[in-house]
Amino acid sequence: KSVELKSGQKGSVLIFMSARCPCSDSHVPVVKKLSTEFPEFSFAVVHANADEPVEEAKTYFKEAAFLFPVINDSEGKLSDQFKALKTPHAFLLDAQGKILYKGGVTSSNNAARADKHFLQDALAEVNSGKTVTVANGRTLGCVIARGKNGK
Repeated sequence: KSVELKSGQKGSVLIFMSARCPCSDSHVPVVKKLSTEFPEFSFAVVHANADEPVEEAKTYFKEAAFLFPVINDSEGKLSDQFKALKTPHAFLLDAQGKILYKGGVTSSNNAARADKHFLQDALAEVNSGKTVTVANGRTLGCVIARGKNGK
């Protein structure tokens, strides 16, 4: 079963994130900034860790104050569908749902230390009608806990 995502004019961004992972947490400001810099794309965050209680995740993501949907995927359906491995793990899809970029938001597990901004570069390229130069970026972060209670 696939999940229907609302597509923006130029596509969608889906980012798998965690309420507990410090790598994911360091990318919250980056993701929020990208969502305002690229309004031509719809954004959604996926909370994917089965070992993070739903209430804890709700509180965390409410405090993160994203201006777009946060999807609970504690059963791992989206994680499996996209083959998401770690948090944060970003996917940029065109308006037809084809994956144009997948990988890390940046080149570091700590956004402040990143020397490459993979997702930002891919968004800029698609936004200006170019082909994505780096279609796969290394994903650094905490492994997504799948299955019952994260097993």
